[in-house]
Amino acid sequence: MEAKAAVRAPVSIGRTVTVAMARVASGCVRTRRTAYRLEKWDREFLARVVSDGQFRQRGEAYGGDAGLAWAVVDPRVHRLQVWEKRPGASYSETAIAMHAAVFTNGPMMGKRLSGGSKLTRGRVVGEFAAGAATGGVAGLAVRRRHRRLGYATAVLGVTCGVMRAWTRSFTGWTPCGRVLSAEHEMDLRKSFDDEGPRHSWLGRFSTDFRSYAVGYGDLPDDVLEGVGGLILLVQEFAPVDVGGTHAAAASDFAQLSAKRGIVAWGLVPLEMSAEPALEGVLVILGSANVLDAATAASMLARVGARDAVGMDQRGAVMMGAGRSFLIRRPMLHRQALQTYGLCCR
Repeated sequence: MEAKAAVRAPVSIGRTVTVAMARVASGCVRTRRTAYRLEKWDREFLARVVSDGQFRQRGEAYGGDAGLAWAVVDPRVHRLQVWEKRPGASYSETAIAMHAAVFTNGPMMGKRLSGGSKLTRGRVVGEFAAGAATGGVAGLAVRRRHRRLGYATAVLGVTCGVMRAWTRSFTGWTPCGRVLSAEHEMDLRKSFDDEGPRHSWLGRFSTDFRSYAVGYGDLPDDVLEGVGGLILLVQEFAPVDVGGTHAAAASDFAQLSAKRGIVAWGLVPLEMSAEPALEGVLVILGSANVLDAATAASMLARVGARDAVGMDQRGAVMMGAGRSFLIRRPMLHRQALQTYGLCCR
């Protein structure tokens, strides 16, 4: 989904925070806390994480404070998968029911109304105002014929109008890129307004780390698990260069890098690991309102991410592990329009 560029100062990441090595058990995050400064968020920091005994045993580590959350996952132990909201369950309920090592929200989403107009924030406000007004007028018309019912008809009419506006506004959204999952037999190749070629993707072609990839354009047909409709953040070990030669690939970053609220996935190869067989890890960063996409890109590049992508932003962001949320769950109306996400299980 396209968005207007915003001008905002970069997020400061120089304060002291507390991070935690953690494991998830029985829905609770058990932590061993260590004080770090985020200036030290670098390859040395990641080396400490992957050499930790709990990480080597369980293939997962978590931490965060001050509105930030991070996770590091060994893809040999917990493979990347696409997940889909279950019928009759909310988006967040589906996520915590998976007991995944980590779960997040997914691609950008879009919708057009029956008349063909694109649904925007302003259009949603108009839908609710029109629904309430239309329902109220209809209710008052019924009251004129059946005065004994009083103004209950008007209240009922407004309620029905608002419910119709909710359905029109927050259901039936389409991802802005392809969604493929061999594990769950998903094969959604149609994207909103055929936007897939204008965004980026994350996926894996097999089970080893070398098969994990980030790319620009449509999600390839032979990906086993992956989603398109994402925001390219890091490319070839550096934050996306909006003034570089790959202007098309950088267009999302140019428009959305200043928006706060982001969950980002990075592919980090490990040249020298405490365990030689560990070729690389997945690093996930999340923040509901502290990090913007540009800062997330910088942080992932500092820990050695080869490539990284961002999920749908702001009110859509979600990140958790097991039955716990590492950042707050989205509000119900944002959960209603979300369908797909990424996880490691």
